[in-house]
Amino acid sequence: MTRTSSAALLSLAVVAGGCAGAGGTGQPEPYAELPHNDTAGSELPQEDKPAVESDATNAGPSMASIEQRILRARRLYRDLAFRASLDELSRAQEELEVRLDAENTYQALDGAVLLRALNELALGNQQAARDALRQAVILRPERTSLDPAEFAPDVRAEYELVRNDLRREAPLPLATESEPSGAELELDGRSAGLTPMSVRLHDGRHYLVFRSPGHFAAPRIIDADGEPMGVLRVELDPLDPVFDPADAPTTKPLVRKWWFWTVIGVAVVGTSLGLYFGLRNPPEPQLVIARPAQ
Repeated sequence: MTRTSSAALLSLAVVAGGCAGAGGTGQPEPYAELPHNDTAGSELPQEDKPAVESDATNAGPSMASIEQRILRARRLYRDLAFRASLDELSRAQEELEVRLDAENTYQALDGAVLLRALNELALGNQQAARDALRQAVILRPERTSLDPAEFAPDVRAEYELVRNDLRREAPLPLATESEPSGAELELDGRSAGLTPMSVRLHDGRHYLVFRSPGHFAAPRIIDADGEPMGVLRVELDPLDPVFDPADAPTTKPLVRKWWFWTVIGVAVVGTSLGLYFGLRNPPEPQLVIARPAQ
C-alpha cells in the first residue's frame, strides 16, 4: 500500500470516529433553546483568527471582539460545553467592565449574565443561576419577563421569582460626590442626575460612571452586600487643554503698531536718498585758461 493510500484511509477513520462520537451523545439541550442563527454562527472567529484590534490605544478590547467572545460562549452552550462557555463569559464580563463608557456595553452585559444563568442551571448551580438572573434584573429593571422565543418556561418562571424578590427588598442609599461637582452620574447605563446626590442600590453589582465637560469619564464598580455604603467621592481628571482663540493675548501684533511703519518709512526714504546721491554722475571739470593782464 502506498503512502498516499495509507494517509487517505487514516483520514477516513478519524472522520468516522468523530461522527460516531457526536452521534452517541443523544442529550437534549437543557433549560432553553437558544436561537440557532446560522448567519451568526458563521461570523464566529476561527481559532487561528486574530482578535479584532481595539480602535483606541489603551481603551481595552474593542466591543466587536467582546461580542465575538459572547457568540463563542453561545456556541459552546449549544454544544453542551457549559464550563467552557462560563470561562468565555467571565472573560467577556471582565473586558466589558473596562469599557463602561462604550456604546452597547450594558446590552452586552445583559446578554452575558443571562447566558451565565443558563449555564449555571445546566450545571445544577441554582444559587449561582439566581445571582446571574438578579444581575440581569438590575441591568434591565423595566423588563417584566424574558422572551418566550429564547427561554424555556422554567427559566422564565425563575426570572420572575427573582424579579419579584428584588422588588420587595429595600435598597440602601449611597451618597455620591465629585470634584468638580455637578458631574452627570450614570447608574447601570441610565442617567441618575447630577452630583452631589444619593442613589439607592439593591444587593448586587452596580456600574457608576461620572461625566463632566472637560474631564475624563470616571467609572466605578460597586458590589452592594446589604451593609451601609456611606459616601463615594470621585475626583475627575481634566482633559488636556485645547487652544481657544478667545484665550489668545489681546496685545496688538508688531505690524499693527504705528511706530513700526514709521521706522520702516524712514529707512526706505534714507536708503533711496543715499542711492540717488551715491550713484549720480559728478559734473565734468572745465578747463579755464587764464590770460595775462595787459
